[in-house]
Amino acid sequence: MTFSIVARDSRTGALGTAVTTTVTCVGALAPHVSRDAAVSTQAYVNVDLGLATLELVAAGETVEAAMRGALARDHHVEQRQLVGIGASGEGFAFTGSEVLADSGHLVADDHAVAGNLLVSTEVLEAMSRAFASSDGEEFTSRLIGALEAGLAAGGERDSSDFAETYGSAAVLVASPEPKGFHNLRVDASLTAVADLRSVYERAVESARALDEFYAGAIVVNPVHWRRSALGEQHDA
Repeated sequence: MTFSIVARDSRTGALGTAVTTTVTCVGALAPHVSRDAAVSTQAYVNVDLGLATLELVAAGETVEAAMRGALARDHHVEQRQLVGIGASGEGFAFTGSEVLADSGHLVADDHAVAGNLLVSTEVLEAMSRAFASSDGEEFTSRLIGALEAGLAAGGERDSSDFAETYGSAAVLVASPEPKGFHNLRVDASLTAVADLRSVYERAVESARALDEFYAGAIVVNPVHWRRSALGEQHDA
């Protein structure tokens, strides 16, 4: 009942993930980012998989090695779905054999997508096409656009059964130039993806107004990747 994208912005080096599901508060569970990697942990979700992957990548592992290492510690690995991408654009994904059908993943240039309980693999293909075809647009918007494309392609299987069920959506980005609209969540909504787009548009307007009013004096350094950002400043 979840689909997500992890991606790298080739223009800026930003890394991010966007995810939606038919339960509340997915932003508190699935997305994990740093300046080194972006990860979504889903299906029978294990938050530790996202955290462990970021820690292992920060220690020098590739995304694939880090994800495999994190999964190797999990006693219920076949129930997990994990997708990630690294700073050089390399992606890796895993879908366990006990994840709800239809499930799967797709790894492409600078992005990877994954989902479970989908109407078909066309959902993943539509997400991938949407991201690839929006090259040059603002990165956070591209991630949300991939969710919109997945939803338009049918999204979750038996979605009518969830018509009155509150869902959620989130986008999280680690960027060399952090902005407030890089960390957005809709925690409980019947139209979570549409609401995430609406929140994004308002957040972009607000960020631009604040940048103008405060003349760049506001410093955004989100806790999600503060350690790596401070490390870069220290090394400089």
